[in-house]
Amino acid sequence: MTLSAAESGMTASWRGAAMIPSMAIGGMIPFEVERGMTLSLGTMVAIFCGGDDGNDILRGNSGYDALHGGLGDDVLFGGSGNDRLWGDDGNDTLNGGLGNDTMVGGLGDDLYVATKGNDRIVGFEDDIDTIDLWGAPLSTLGDATAFVNTYASVVGANTVFSYAGHTLTVVGINDLTVFYDDVV
Repeated sequence: MTLSAAESGMTASWRGAAMIPSMAIGGMIPFEVERGMTLSLGTMVAIFCGGDDGNDILRGNSGYDALHGGLGDDVLFGGSGNDRLWGDDGNDTLNGGLGNDTMVGGLGDDLYVATKGNDRIVGFEDDIDTIDLWGAPLSTLGDATAFVNTYASVVGANTVFSYAGHTLTVVGINDLTVFYDDVV
């Protein structure tokens, strides 16, 4: 397999079964995979990548991932590691997956999906963004207001949701009523 980025003059090649376990390259190097081709990098410890001005789908792996959506309405999946996701501009969906993740939506109407782990949301906007509390017992309580009043608490300047073994901290929001119409 050969990976090259003409702008930087970087080329890396691998042949046969013996693979290089890691590769570090300074800076951001854009590369493209032509339609119909597959780029398979096998087991990676970490992924650092960003989208462009379009609507992107970015998927992490089981390691630490840092994903930036860029402009557009993007979908970011962190995988099972401890990840950092930035939606940037646009109406983005951020799903950290398993692990202890930090999600930053940016501008736009963003959907945060909180799954198993100790997750954090930074930059939540009332009546604009939505939080999907995966695995939350919303149906047994009847509505989001009852859920928030039962499973959320204000801790300093933040709101902390604790339910079904999960913890979600929404940084910078210390008013539970904000979430009555923003949690699903």
